[in-house]
Amino acid sequence: MKRKREAPVVPSLYRSPRARGRVLQHASSEVATVEGSVTNQFDALPSDVELGLQVLRTQFPEFRKSKVSVPVILMNQLYAIVSDRTQVDRELDQLKRKGEIRSFKVHLKTNEFAVLFVEDYRAQIAAERRQLVANQKEDSPIFDTFVNTVLPATQSDEYIPKERLVELLFAGQPADEEQIMVLVNAGVLIRDMRVEVEGEGFWFSVPNIGAFMKCCVKGRQEVIAILKRQKHKELLQEDLEKKRLRYSSLGPLFHIRDLVGQGVLERCLQSPPAYSLHLGTYLTRTRATTHAHNSVSTTAGPLVRLIK
Repeated sequence: MKRKREAPVVPSLYRSPRARGRVLQHASSEVATVEGSVTNQFDALPSDVELGLQVLRTQFPEFRKSKVSVPVILMNQLYAIVSDRTQVDRELDQLKRKGEIRSFKVHLKTNEFAVLFVEDYRAQIAAERRQLVANQKEDSPIFDTFVNTVLPATQSDEYIPKERLVELLFAGQPADEEQIMVLVNAGVLIRDMRVEVEGEGFWFSVPNIGAFMKCCVKGRQEVIAILKRQKHKELLQEDLEKKRLRYSSLGPLFHIRDLVGQGVLERCLQSPPAYSLHLGTYLTRTRATTHAHNSVSTTAGPLVRLIK
């Protein structure tokens, strides 16, 4: 007796092309949703430049010899952390347009710039304003106009012509030179004294930045002097960071990053992994590197090399 073969059990979605289409369309929409959520999560992550700014801001040393109470990030330090300078400049411009940071020319005779977060810059201005009120027993509303009107309108600018400044400060009214001098005396503006520039203008500045930069210069000179005293003009970064500087309270790491970004110092990876800081000409560096591999190869840690 022959048994009738039973029909295979096949889900209905495979029998109907229309059903298969509905299921595939639903599945593709779910995949797109998942991919979109993952993409949004990656977009929320900070970039290398943003992460570098946060690291430098967090690790800013306590500066005891100046009234600068907020983190000041030197542009060279950021170049030392993020090697692609084009990427650094491009992303800094984007952050300035968003109103998150501001850049300042901290040395008028050189192209040396620093970066501050806007909230830190406002806090420094408020601290200087309180100090002026305590000393002079009077306050000026020009600070409110500067913070609430001038700064938002010049987010990407390090320099402002006087005509533009007067327009923003006094809203079409005649300029009050005394009020402008209040801002200059507070250190938030520096008058441009260059002869070759037509018209009067001002550089945006950070209150009390002069003492800070003086400490930076002395610290650079002291770190370079330490490396020059070494036999091959190089030293393990770990050992250099343990040095106590006499003329700077910012610490060796602050100046190492600054000098590496300037191209004065060079960090070299040894074997086993170690960074070196070295100073010297190219031929001197080549000979010193050979000696360093023989003498430092059993020591772990970064080695710092002074270039010039």
